[in-house]
Amino acid sequence: MYSQAIKNLEDICLEQDLVDICRIRNPTERRFTCRQKSPISQRRLDFRLVSATLQEDVESVDIIPSTKSDHSAITLGLNGIDDSKGGPSFCKFNFTLGNDNE
Repeated sequence: MYSQAIKNLEDICLEQDLVDICRIRNPTERRFTCRQKSPISQRRLDFRLVSATLQEDVESVDIIPSTKSDHSAITLGLNGIDDSKGGPSFCKFNFTLGNDNE
């Protein structure tokens, strides 16, 4: 089941042209986002996917400790985000979409 979930995620990334920016920027680093004390376990469960065409717009990406959680936070800084002029910042999720199986 786990291997099928990984394959499904890889297929989505290929279809949508997404890359794991943490892995792209730090290909040799072994950093973990989830830790368990007993039994001792470390895993990289969390990641940031970005469009491959927007890789150049990513200024920084880092994994930082999070308080009151066994998961670390992933920060993402984007170039030019301060230069853009935004409109109203209001988004409302249509909860009826949660009932749609497709």
